[in-house]
Amino acid sequence: MYNTISQKYWYLGFLNNGKFALTYSPDLIAFYDRFVIDTNGNIGIGTSTPQYKLAVNGTLGAKEVIVTNTGWPDYVFRSDYQLLPLSEVGAFIDEHHHLPNIPTESEVNAKGVALGDMQSKLLAKIEELTLYLVRQDKEGRELRENLAKENRELRGRIEQLERRAPSVDFASVIAK
Repeated sequence: MYNTISQKYWYLGFLNNGKFALTYSPDLIAFYDRFVIDTNGNIGIGTSTPQYKLAVNGTLGAKEVIVTNTGWPDYVFRSDYQLLPLSEVGAFIDEHHHLPNIPTESEVNAKGVALGDMQSKLLAKIEELTLYLVRQDKEGRELRENLAKENRELRGRIEQLERRAPSVDFASVIAK
């Protein structure tokens, strides 16, 4: 089919290799597959050799994407989950330059990212961070309570000392 407006040739149909394609040619010499369905049922947009059920070579825009995933990281909140001490996390980062259980930049560059798997891993990290914060909040409250208790005890001891020796000016003793 020749488009008289753009002066380009378009072909829609089966190719010699068994693929169904929408092919474009500016001059009937070079041909470019814009949309392909291969013999395995894989669909390619902007690629002639789709390796997945849907392969897009370019930017993909969508209103919403649903990723179904069988593994979700609620295990982080189970009582038997071993949360790494922050010192071990820090040592791991110092040595490997990435978070535990998260792929490296070179792994992502070589293999890409499985969105469902990465979403699950990132949620696990958020849940771990939440557990660290809950733990630190509890420790902070306990420290404040212990300090307040010690402070009350020390004030009580100071009051006892002041009652025993009412003529001593502690401010002048401390100043010396």
